[in-house]
Amino acid sequence: MKKVLRIWPGLLVLSLALAGCKGGSSNKFDDGYPAPEIAGVDDTGTTFRLGEYRGKVVLLDFWADFCGPCKRLFPHEKSLVTKMKGRPFVLLGVNLDRNPDDFQGAIKRDQLNWRSWWDAGHRISQTYEVDTIPAMFLIDHKGMVRQEWRSGVSLEEVDEAIEILVKEAEKDGAK
Repeated sequence: MKKVLRIWPGLLVLSLALAGCKGGSSNKFDDGYPAPEIAGVDDTGTTFRLGEYRGKVVLLDFWADFCGPCKRLFPHEKSLVTKMKGRPFVLLGVNLDRNPDDFQGAIKRDQLNWRSWWDAGHRISQTYEVDTIPAMFLIDHKGMVRQEWRSGVSLEEVDEAIEILVKEAEKDGAK
């Protein structure tokens, strides 16, 4: 029994690592770290910047169509966007597919209801030091990274963290 208990934490870490799909580098972001500014093109070819969403809580989600664990999050993320409509919250995606056709196809096929950058050349994922997907960064309405998740994502934990930050934003008068 003691051997099983000693092995269990290692197996848990290994299983969480294997749950994700490979994407770009390694991470050193801490709670309260200013979110690096990013800009890029969405599925319609329109350029946009993270800074345009200052004043809202941002869930920055790194995903790809080739990533099964990412795609399993889609139903929850779609309902989250719908549930949070009218509150100071936005889900923004960073797509790591190799070509824009896969990116655009996933948005249409899966009817994704949030805006995403196509990360051509992986500039955005390198900026955020993402090496495993799915990866999520929760950014408060003041532009600070407050939490992040890599691979094994607890949706309940994500939802709770979002709700706390959205309430803070609402208290500060954000819309």
